This record gives sequence, C-alpha cells and structure tokens, in this order.
Amino acid sequence: MKTWPRLGIFALALAAFGAEQRPPIELPPLLVSEGASPWRYAAAGDVEVISRSSDDLTLRFLERERLREELARLIVPVEFRPRRSLPRMFVLTGDEASTPRADDRGIRPPTDLQLDDWDVQVRFVALGEASFVGESLAFDRRQLLLSLQRHAPPLPEWLLEGLSVLLADMDFQTAGILMPPLIWISEPVRQRLSAAPDYPRTLLALGELFAPRVPAAKPDPEFNALWRSEAALLCRWALDGKDAPSRAALWKFAGRVGTERPTEALIEECFGMSSSDLRDRLSDYLPVAVKRGMRLPLASAAPSPTLRDATALEIARIQGEWERLAVAYVRARQPELAPQYVAQARDTLRRGVEASTSQERGASGPKGTTSAPRQAPDARISALLGLLELEAGRPVEARPHLEAALHGSVVGPRVLAEVARLRFVEARAKPEGASGLLSAVQANTILAPLATARTQSPPLPLTFLLAAQTLLYSGLPLEPPNLGLLDEGLRFFPQDQSLLFQVALLRASRGDKSEATALVKRGLASELTPANRAAFERLRVSLEK
Repeated sequence: MKTWPRLGIFALALAAFGAEQRPPIELPPLLVSEGASPWRYAAAGDVEVISRSSDDLTLRFLERERLREELARLIVPVEFRPRRSLPRMFVLTGDEASTPRADDRGIRPPTDLQLDDWDVQVRFVALGEASFVGESLAFDRRQLLLSLQRHAPPLPEWLLEGLSVLLADMDFQTAGILMPPLIWISEPVRQRLSAAPDYPRTLLALGELFAPRVPAAKPDPEFNALWRSEAALLCRWALDGKDAPSRAALWKFAGRVGTERPTEALIEECFGMSSSDLRDRLSDYLPVAVKRGMRLPLASAAPSPTLRDATALEIARIQGEWERLAVAYVRARQPELAPQYVAQARDTLRRGVEASTSQERGASGPKGTTSAPRQAPDARISALLGLLELEAGRPVEARPHLEAALHGSVVGPRVLAEVARLRFVEARAKPEGASGLLSAVQANTILAPLATARTQSPPLPLTFLLAAQTLLYSGLPLEPPNLGLLDEGLRFFPQDQSLLFQVALLRASRGDKSEATALVKRGLASELTPANRAAFERLRVSLEK
C-alpha cells in the first residue's frame, strides 16, 4: 500500500506548532519523484492528467469527470462554460485509504484540492475505490454557479437566481439529471396549483423580471419570492424538452442582455414572441412544472483515453504548475512554510528545463568538434518559472523566463499580460517619447503581447487595463483597433472601476469630452469605493470646465 510519506509533506520537517487544539490545516503534498511508482499520463479533450493511481481507477476517474462536464452542459451550453486556452490538469495519487490523520502539529495532506490561477486550474486527488460508490455523482453545484457568476460579460441576475433554485433540487446521476416538480412560492401553493391547474396565480411582467435588481430600503418578501419563483420557472421551461428551441433562446437572450437592454425587440428576436406572449406561455406551463418532474438524459459514453508512461517534461510541467499554485495557498495559511514550497517548485521546473533541452540538434564530436546548440526550454516551463519568481517577489529574475516564454509562442493570457506589465513598468521609468510620454516603439512593444492575450481565454481585466494605461501614457492615436480593444474590455468587465476610470481618463486626454463624460456618469452610477468616487468626481469637474 502506498503511504503518504512517499509523497512527503514539507510541514512535517518544520517546527511544531503550539499545543492548543485547533482545526487541522490541509497543506498540499510535496510530490517527490524518487522511490515512487512511475507517473502515467493521459490527455482527453481539454483535460491532462498525471497519475500514480492504478490505470483502472485513473480511467474511471476521467470518465466521471467527463460525465460531470456533460451534465453541466445539459444545463449550460458549452459557449457559456469556462473557457481556457490551457487544459484543466489533474494530479492523481494512490489510495485515499492511506491518507493519515492530522499529526500533532495539526497538519494533514488533502484528499481532494483544486487550485486556480486566472487562466489555469489544477486539481490534486488521492484516489481510491471509495470515490466510486453509488450511482449518484458528487456534482459541485456551487462551482457551476460560481463559474456563471464569473462569466465575462456578466450574466443577468434572474438567470443566476433561477438556475440556483433549480440546481438545489437536481439529482445528478450517471444517466442524466432528474428534476422534481417545481416549488412555486411555497409547497402549499405548489400543491394547490398541482391539484387545480386553473387556480389563480400572479406572474410578473417580464419587464419587472428582467429589470436590474436594486437593493430596496424596505425589502418586499412577497415580491422577492415571486421574482425568484418566476426566474426559476423561465429557466425550467427553457430546459424542458429534448433540444428544445426555447433552451437556445434563453441562452441567446441571457448572453445579449449582458451588454444590451432587455427591450421588447430583443425578446421577440430571441424567443420569437412578444413579452406578453412569453408570459402567457410561462403561465400555461406553470401547472405542468409544479405537477411533474423532468429528466435531462445524457448521450452515449465516449471512448476511454489512452494511458501511457509520462515523459519527464509532462511530469515537470503539470507537477510544476501544481506546486506553483500551492505556494499561494500555503502562503495564505502558513506563510512561514512558503519558501520551502517555492524551492520545491523551482527544482521541479528546472528539471523541466533539463528535460526540454536535453536533446541536442546534433551529436557531439569525439575530439573537439562543436555540437549544435541545445534546444530552447519548453515555453510553458519558462512561463511557469517566470510566474513563480514573479509571485516570489523577484521580478528581475522573472523577466528573462517570461520573455523566453513569449518568444516560444506560449499559450496563456496571464503570462502575456505579465510580460506587458513588466515592459510597461520599465518604459514608464525611462520614457523615450516627447514630454515624458512613451515612444511609439515602447507603446507597441507593450501592446503586442496584449493583442495576443486578447485572442486567448479567459479574458483578463489586466489585459485591457494595461492597454488603456499604455495608450494614456503614449502619443499613439486612438485608431479603430485600439478603440475596439477598449470597448471589448468594458463589455467583458463593465463593473471594473479601475478600467472604467482609465478609459474615461484616456478619452478625456484625447479631447473626446462626450465619451469621457458618458463613462464618468456610468462610473458614478455604480457602487464605488470612497477613493474611486472622489477620483470620478474630480474627472467630472474637470470635464465641465
């Protein structure tokens, strides 16, 4: 049986904590290479895995993850699911039954821990037979809702609330999703409607349902209950029926109202009917929804991926990604342990450099003949080394790695944005343009990686904020490509106060008072920190002069 000492825990080698009782602290394990079973590797769709569990358990785990994603897509179309240019990664280890309890210092390794960065996700799982008991899947409803709440551009409140109501009662199984009858307002009201379909009921006009929610000085419980129930009714009506056009209509409308007003014309365009007709359709569907359950079936199974021994580069890349993310996790909980995790991640990634440069392009001569230059390090390994050093507070050491990653056509919008940020800081310290502005060469050097980041997923606020700041501190004209980049940023992140202010300031600096004033009004109408409100007010006053 595999034991956790094989994995190692940095904390086990450190000084003991106090003797008082406290909840156990879960810290990510140190995944050493020596003296352990070999890593296996598989890739399927947008997933990569390295595993030291058995092939059978690994394949069952990957099939379960595929099922979970397919179940999510029964509710949320693929274009609204989290999109990343980088794959989701898994690190699987042996039988979870061997996981020890917390030691006398209150530290134990996790059995299942997911760590995220802006554009990447890695999950560690200690895999065992107990993970596969029962037909019901341990579907993470909270994670699904969180992904929708983080969608860019933002999704409407009524959609999030309606799906939240439905998700709470859904039964996720390997064959599909089962949904019980809808609770309308309360269980007694549901029962009356179920027994008498003509029982009187009130539905909000769709204009009220779709209107932005404004916190009321005095909450109205009856209105809130009706609004919540009708939001759930609309979502359920759209989901009911195999490949129903109403499902596509719902998501088309939800995607559009993130950046447009929910006008009558938009409702007719998306749903193919007027708002009053749609409300009548929901009223007719309500007695059905409260009386019967519904089922969303899954399609047939997909072929299993192929497992093979992992290469040294694959191990270093995935394990290094996990260990880099573990540093921030540990720093937030036990900061005195973070340097040990940084050192381990650095060692892992350096092994990745060795693995990616070990094959020379020509053989060395026996007597003084010159060998061909070694290959450049893998771009993602360079990127991870750069991010690791940057997060350790060493930007000077990080810069060469990040620039090498960019030169190697790295994938990952955060790396591209960080390169641009370091270039921006350097250029601002030594501007080469007139009147202390950035030169066109400096500005374009910053904007180039941002233009590439714009083509990758997910979109990041930093990408658009840096673009606005670069244009503000340079003399570059606001040509259509740059304006398009800024407009896209405001569409993706309409509530980002820093981005909104920077774009307003940029517009004002170029003499576009009307657009700047509109952006300032938009900012002042939102919830602002006192400091940000003061900044917007100062800009408003200057525009009125």
